[in-house]
Amino acid sequence: MSIQLPPPVDLYIQLENTGDTERLSACFAPNAIVRDEGRTYEGLAAIKAWKAETKKKYQHTVTPLAVAQQNGKIAVAQKSPCEGNRVIMG
Repeated sequence: MSIQLPPPVDLYIQLENTGDTERLSACFAPNAIVRDEGRTYEGLAAIKAWKAETKKKYQHTVTPLAVAQQNGKIAVAQKSPCEGNRVIMG
């Protein structure tokens, strides 16, 4: 069964799985905020640095299992070795 992801989410997962942190700006607004592992990363430069650091630390890939949209946010259930196994984008 194939999951239909919104184009920005699909691109994010592709970049996540290839480790291409340079192209992440295509997935985030300039003033985007990411919360992960109890920390907050604000803006594209901080998000790129966070992504490069976590990719180096975990060397993980992501497999989407389900997607849902509600109240302007997109939630993706994922198979990943990282804790949380859910990503919310909005």
